[in-house]
Amino acid sequence: MRYRFLLPALLLYFVKPAFGQDIHFTQFYNTPQVISPGLTGIFDGDQRFIGAYRGQWYEANAPYSTFFGMFDQKIYSPKVKKGFFGVGGMLGNDRAGDGNLSLLQLQLNGSYTYPIDKENLLTGGLMLGVGQRSFEFSKLRWNNQYNGDLFDPNLDPGEDFDDNGFLYGDVGVGLNYRAQKLGRRSSIDVGLSYMHFNKPKQTFANQQGSSVLQPRTSIYLIQQLQIADKIDVYWNGLAQLQDKYFEGIAGFGGRYHLNQKRGKELAVQAGVAYRFNAIGDAAITNFEVHYQYWRLGLSYDINVSDFRAATNRNGGPEVTIRYVIHKVKPIPLFRVCPII
Repeated sequence: MRYRFLLPALLLYFVKPAFGQDIHFTQFYNTPQVISPGLTGIFDGDQRFIGAYRGQWYEANAPYSTFFGMFDQKIYSPKVKKGFFGVGGMLGNDRAGDGNLSLLQLQLNGSYTYPIDKENLLTGGLMLGVGQRSFEFSKLRWNNQYNGDLFDPNLDPGEDFDDNGFLYGDVGVGLNYRAQKLGRRSSIDVGLSYMHFNKPKQTFANQQGSSVLQPRTSIYLIQQLQIADKIDVYWNGLAQLQDKYFEGIAGFGGRYHLNQKRGKELAVQAGVAYRFNAIGDAAITNFEVHYQYWRLGLSYDINVSDFRAATNRNGGPEVTIRYVIHKVKPIPLFRVCPII
């Protein structure tokens, strides 16, 4: 925990203005498996379910809609004397534009967590996935289909595609370090991931020299600090580099525990964040409600880039919901390795 003030400064040094290519969530701290397989199984509990929705660019008449569902759990083995395994999966769909350009993703994650001691844990993770990209050709309009006066869908568009969809395999790895203070609500996760290192092909045509999905490197920090019996503060940051594109996001806020009685836990959280790129991208407000083992997160992007002329500064809403199951473990399998 002695590094808790140094690490945010180091992370923000890397958050330079730029763009990102992959699907992203503003609430990246609530969608951990999107960021890194090294965060699989890193939570307080035994099984975790997460749902996430993001909408964007509705004002520009070119909406993006993203849905993701995630699951992960810890696995304790009597043969492993120290540490535990984590397994998880993620299913997501992203749809954008007039042609319904779609990305369907299925990913399986595995991890192993080694406890350095009771307050420090190191986790390595592996992701294996498959994706499908597709679009609806009939919903697109081309220059050749204008007859000089109006659009005629019966005219030949003059465009040739080998297919309107394709499948690809995907591989990624991640490493996470967690420091936590037992008996307190203070913890920090810092890590990195390297996704798409197999560079899967990304093209609807089979011509030579087709494009590939470039590897994405992510560096992140997620931290909360208990400063009073009922008050926590948090700050987090994420920097992502993909080919020549770069994106960063940093935020902070506070959490107030309204009720801490066993079985009646209730807390509210509010904060702000900012997404960086070459010209600035979005100012963000967020709000969360924590009730027992449920967590509901709401955030909204306020567009501040030059594209605000088309969006009227409206970026888009994002909603996440999380539920964690805590199981009673048999005595032979129970080991002291808590994660707060």
